[in-house]
Amino acid sequence: TAGDDFTVPPGVETLTVELEGTRGQNVNDSNQQVFDSGDGGRVVGELSVSPGDTLYIRSSPGGSSGGGQNGGDSVDIRKGGTTLNDRIAVAAGGGGGGIYGELNQFFPYNDFIGGDGGPDVGEDGQYESDAGEGGTQSSGGAGGTDTSPGEDGEFGAGGDFPGDPNANAAGAGGAGWYGGGAGSSSISTVGVTEADGGGGGSNYTGGLSTVTANERGTSSRSYSQGGLVTITYEVAPLPPGASAAYVADDQIDVSISEDASAGDPDNFEVEIRRDDGTWQSPSGGPSSPSTDGTHSYGPASDTDYGSQIGADSKF
Repeated sequence: TAGDDFTVPPGVETLTVELEGTRGQNVNDSNQQVFDSGDGGRVVGELSVSPGDTLYIRSSPGGSSGGGQNGGDSVDIRKGGTTLNDRIAVAAGGGGGGIYGELNQFFPYNDFIGGDGGPDVGEDGQYESDAGEGGTQSSGGAGGTDTSPGEDGEFGAGGDFPGDPNANAAGAGGAGWYGGGAGSSSISTVGVTEADGGGGGSNYTGGLSTVTANERGTSSRSYSQGGLVTITYEVAPLPPGASAAYVADDQIDVSISEDASAGDPDNFEVEIRRDDGTWQSPSGGPSSPSTDGTHSYGPASDTDYGSQIGADSKF
């Protein structure tokens, strides 16, 4: 969840990541007709990493609507820093839904809904040009243009609805790579006012090595739950009968047993590498062990190897 940091374990070079943005807020009002907010976007893909890399899981805020429905937060992965410019994948939030100033059974419930977040362009809110537009890959969505206008979305954040005492509160924009614009509202000192939905934010996948899903409105995350990032990976396994242990920056110890499933020790070849460099024969113990036992190895050059060498070894 947002605020967590993830350090890539030894032996891991590829992560599968799933990001799920947040739905816009849903408020209850027994005296007015409140329309649905948009759902968050979803992104799934693979990310190339090195052992020891740190990934920062963060969120960006949906727009605020005083008295109305706020936009949903986006969730993202950042690498190399924690600024908005360091985001490498983003799942957008949905826009907040609008409000009609009285309960009216004849009004369709899809008239003033918030736009869903994602994929490359967020969905526009409803109602026509008075609603907030979805965020894109290069700009925030425009705010609605009724007599009490909504604010545009920004890089990372959804647009706010500043409000007016003589207007209902429109839905705010969902956050994303670029946020959606807030809806707008009609100003009236008499009669019923209507407030429109905010636009959804845009997803972003530019930092992933492969993308398997970039979807609009398929996240199941509610406004109160917040966004979610799920990271899965596989550690390169050692063969049966062999284990490696980090001893120092320039030494690993490899233990080989006469495990029946591993075969004779003559079947083992030992190579080491640093980070994603070239596999090479080590110094120290034999590169082709002929007996079981524990053997110590180090780099072939004078350059110290980091602690990842123990799990980044191949036998």
